[in-house]
Amino acid sequence: LTAHTVHGRKRGMGPSIAGLLVMAVFFTGLMMMSRTILAGEVVVSRAMTDAAWYSSKRINTDLRITNVNLTPGSECNLTVAVENRGTTSIVDFRHMDVIVQFFGGNNISQRLVYNSNGSPSISGEWARSFPPGSNLFEPGLFNPGETMTINGQLTLLPGADSGSYIDEGGLFSSIDTTLTVSDATVFVEGQDIMIDSEKLKITTINGQQLTVSRAVPPTTAGTHPDETNILVLDDAVVVVGSPNGVTAAATLADLVVPCP
Repeated sequence: LTAHTVHGRKRGMGPSIAGLLVMAVFFTGLMMMSRTILAGEVVVSRAMTDAAWYSSKRINTDLRITNVNLTPGSECNLTVAVENRGTTSIVDFRHMDVIVQFFGGNNISQRLVYNSNGSPSISGEWARSFPPGSNLFEPGLFNPGETMTINGQLTLLPGADSGSYIDEGGLFSSIDTTLTVSDATVFVEGQDIMIDSEKLKITTINGQQLTVSRAVPPTTAGTHPDETNILVLDDAVVVVGSPNGVTAAATLADLVVPCP
């Protein structure tokens, strides 16, 4: 009887130990799952906080282009005046975007690269400066209420061939303001055109004759041979973007090209 009882007890201990092992595995898995869920919640919480911070920065960022100009020189010199009308300071200029997007001509849109040395040294670069007497508080930062000047350099191709040419039957003199062309349908009133190195503005169109203003600055009037091709000029949009993705844009029309 005693031996039988001990043997029965031994047989009853097997399921008990197995049950304990199952419960241990279960609780271990539950703890690991809880830690994973907790870690995931922390990651999501951080992501939501970062998104809220980023969104706040975007909302409080307001850039405005107040002036833009492109003049020929050893390269095309781009000057853009940008005003910070928001409440966010801009510190990381390496991640600012300065993009010139071209329309209607031969040039390809360009993203300029930031040069921290104060002035662009080659074509395709931009640098920043501030008007004299400004940027006195936290020099080097672009703070709210300040205006920053972007100085860039571009190399531009000539304007696109309009498909029309001078059809005067002789020279088009430097003082003549009525230009006969082979095809006037490719032009519109108010448009700027290039003949050789002279820029002209079309004021009226009558048949195949264009009434033009001569020597649009900074070009000078010249005498042009018959059958000289007439070029149409690029239009462009200058886009300035802050590091957090807020952009400002301005039109740069009828570029004087090529340069250099």
